[in-house]
Amino acid sequence: MLARQLEVQHGDRIRAFTLHELEVATNNYTTKIGEGGFGPVYYGKLPDGTEVAVKVNSETSDYGTPEFSNQAATLSRVHHRNLVSLLGYCQEKKRRVLIYEFMSKGTLREHLYGGELKGRIGWRERLDIALNAAKGLEYLHKGCIPEIIHRDIKSANILLNDKLLAKLAGFDVSILTPEGGSMSDYEPIVGILDPEYFMDQKRSSKSDVYSFGVVLLEIICGRSPTQPTGYDTHLVEWVRFQLNPDDLESIIDPFIKSTYNLESMWTVVNIAMDCVEPYGYYRPDINQVVRALVVAVELEG
Repeated sequence: MLARQLEVQHGDRIRAFTLHELEVATNNYTTKIGEGGFGPVYYGKLPDGTEVAVKVNSETSDYGTPEFSNQAATLSRVHHRNLVSLLGYCQEKKRRVLIYEFMSKGTLREHLYGGELKGRIGWRERLDIALNAAKGLEYLHKGCIPEIIHRDIKSANILLNDKLLAKLAGFDVSILTPEGGSMSDYEPIVGILDPEYFMDQKRSSKSDVYSFGVVLLEIICGRSPTQPTGYDTHLVEWVRFQLNPDDLESIIDPFIKSTYNLESMWTVVNIAMDCVEPYGYYRPDINQVVRALVVAVELEG
């Protein structure tokens, strides 16, 4: 029997699915499209043709709680054009599953350097993606009460639809982790962590800003955060070393060289470097990042 449907903001509903329905939709979880701390993600298609991404709670994860359905309802109230939408959930036989809209163009990471999609998006498209992702994060920080700290901002959590509209994913961990619960199974790779995290083991909105700054550098350089060169150097340190006011192109992804407005590019480079300041006090708020990216877009005309 289907569990009750949950009322959410604006009169929408989040649907409760059965495990059988999800097994049919995913063809018994045949096509894996991702992996996170919550567990693996599978491609699915509902009977009406709607494509979905099905996140299945890992058996080793500690995020399962008796309040899962209420947490899913809370998650469903987080509505924004630049956040991946939750369509439903399942809580059955000790399994906990989240059903999201499917983003057909994959992750930003894949388009920048992660495989066969590499080099498919130009500078203006990257700039639009950066701005839309920043707006999604701005909503979590400024539009939610209390604010939601994403805690896992990275290019693999910025998803693209068929029109290359960027939406943030992965913010569910902030809501689904019980108060005081462990985050040990859901940390981003060490190279993206806010330097202050190593001192106090705490996340803040400025931690998200640091990670978003790293994403901006990925967009500019077309390089992985942890393996940007042939040397064992983090992308942030590599850019600091390479950046030269008279030779900006030394850090630019060769695919987008000579395709950008110089002032626009410097605007993005400068806000990215502000974001990755070692101490959070000196980093901008996400709304300042959004404003800078809006200026960069306007400079491109």
